[in-house]
Amino acid sequence: MQSQSADLRRPGFWGLLLGMAVNPAAALDRGLAGGPAARGLTVAALAFAAFFAQTARDAARWQGGGLADALGLALLGALFGVAGVALAALAGWLVSTLLGAGRGLRWTVAAFGMAYAPLLVYALCGLACNLLFGWNTAVAFGASGLLWSVRPLAAVCAALTGGRLWAGAVLSTLCGGAMLLGWAALAGVL
Repeated sequence: MQSQSADLRRPGFWGLLLGMAVNPAAALDRGLAGGPAARGLTVAALAFAAFFAQTARDAARWQGGGLADALGLALLGALFGVAGVALAALAGWLVSTLLGAGRGLRWTVAAFGMAYAPLLVYALCGLACNLLFGWNTAVAFGASGLLWSVRPLAAVCAALTGGRLWAGAVLSTLCGGAMLLGWAALAGVL
């Protein structure tokens, strides 16, 4: 009976995503952002794949291109999500270790990946609008979702640095900005 009540309090995957998107501090306090690093990296991979696919679909309207281009850019997005988030998490973990307040690397990678839950929500909505209505959605949904992800990333970085809000703000701004510039450079937006 006790494990059943524990299961009722633990949200499913979509509940976890929405929790990180809407109230990341509470999700972190309840220990929901940690867990397997693979879960966080999966969220990041799916989020960036959908974001890059939107970018390819938008570009196809301007320059031509087809499904192969969209799939190729989606794959590049998934790889960028995994590698970029892993590198950002490693940088965050190193900074937090220097500040003497670090958590484990596994928690850091999982939490950094889960911070991109808003991007996943926005990118999936944008991809649906792109496919159903033919709208250009990479900037309206994708870039907005990426910017929205900076807030959960700030909460993760603040938790990672022992509650130092200034360190969390600086670290999340640098990591979030690097991911935005990485998308712009790889997707040919710059």
